[in-house]
Amino acid sequence: MLDLQPTLNKDNMNIKPLVSADYEEMYSAASDPAIWKGMPAKNRYKREPFTKWFDFMLNVGSLTIREHGKIIGATRFFILPGDYLSFGGTFLIRECWGGYHNYTHTYMLTHYAFQFYDKIYIHITPDNIRSIKAYEKLGFVYDHEEETFLGFGKKQNFMWFRLDK
Repeated sequence: MLDLQPTLNKDNMNIKPLVSADYEEMYSAASDPAIWKGMPAKNRYKREPFTKWFDFMLNVGSLTIREHGKIIGATRFFILPGDYLSFGGTFLIRECWGGYHNYTHTYMLTHYAFQFYDKIYIHITPDNIRSIKAYEKLGFVYDHEEETFLGFGKKQNFMWFRLDK
């Protein structure tokens, strides 16, 4: 059975469950406005919106992405209606955009998830061109677009991309 909060390791990167003690380090990593530019809530670099998001991520069982033990981002697995597996709510610090870091954390998540599922979905807001291009480079293909409520904020329009095993 898929553990929605696994601990995964590859080279100097690891993914492990988010805990409340991660708050200050996560806020420090997330305080760059450029990170949130393509995200649904563009103000999460500010403490109050970040705190609401962090509390939500903590309550739904999210994950930290770390390199050499330092938080460089966050993500989460979740199950959609119909037993579809997705991951999302993902960010990386700007220094880790593209290349090795994006590939490695995505590889770790998908390699683990493909032990339990044949397809994995991600959601991206239509204005987040940087993320769309990054995930397409990783092999994700456009599946559909729909308004979706993901448990935080309000129902929003997302583009859904799929990676097949």
